[in-house]
Amino acid sequence: MNQKLRNENPNEQYLPLDILIYLAGLIVFFASIIIIWQEVDAATMKDVSPIKFDKVMEEVSIIDHDTDKLKESWLSNVKCEPLPSKTQVPLSTYVWEYLTDELGLPDVQAAGVFGNMMVECGSRSFDLQPFVYSPGGSYYGLCQWNTYGHHSSINGGTIDEQLGYLADTIESEMGSHQYQRFLAAESPEDASVIFARWYERCADPYGRQQEAVRAYERFS
Repeated sequence: MNQKLRNENPNEQYLPLDILIYLAGLIVFFASIIIIWQEVDAATMKDVSPIKFDKVMEEVSIIDHDTDKLKESWLSNVKCEPLPSKTQVPLSTYVWEYLTDELGLPDVQAAGVFGNMMVECGSRSFDLQPFVYSPGGSYYGLCQWNTYGHHSSINGGTIDEQLGYLADTIESEMGSHQYQRFLAAESPEDASVIFARWYERCADPYGRQQEAVRAYERFS
C-alpha cells in the first residue's frame, strides 16, 4: 500500500528520520533554556549556581552545540550578591583567620576549604551556621561531618572544637597524596574541588568553585 501511494506521488519527498529527530531536539533545547531564564529572573538573578545549567545540559543531549561557550554566556549574566565587609560577617572572618593563621593554609587553600563550608552550612553565602544539622540529623557543623561512625566525636562541638577537629583530620582524611595535591593547587577552584572530593566526599565536588572564588576575593 505504501509503495503504491509513493508511486502515485512521484514528486513527494520525505525528510530523513535523523533530521526530524535533530529538529525535535533543537526545540526541546531552546524551550529548556527559556524556562531556565524565566526561573532566574524570578529569583532576581541572585546566587545562581552553574549546577542548574549542567543539569539541563545533561537532560538535553545535543552534542553539536558548543555548551562551554553557552555556559560561559549564562554565568556572565548571573548576578551575585555584593561581597560583605569583614565586620558584617565576624564569624566567617574568625573561621578564615583560623584557616590561615592557626592551620597555616595559604589563601588559595583556605578559600577552597571556606568555599566548601559556604555550601555545607551557609546556603552558599558568607552566613555560616556552624551548629546546623542536616535534615534528619545525620550531619553537623561547618563541614557537615556525619554524626555517626568515625566523625561522631565532633557531633555538637563548638566552633573552636570543630576547627580543631578539621586541623586534626584534614591530612589523614584526605590521604597524604591528595593532601599534597591540595596544598599544590594554584587556584581557589582547584583547591575547592580537591577538598570537596577527598575530605567532604560530596556528590558534586565541582559545584563549590564559585564560592571558593568569592571567599578568596573577600578575604585574601
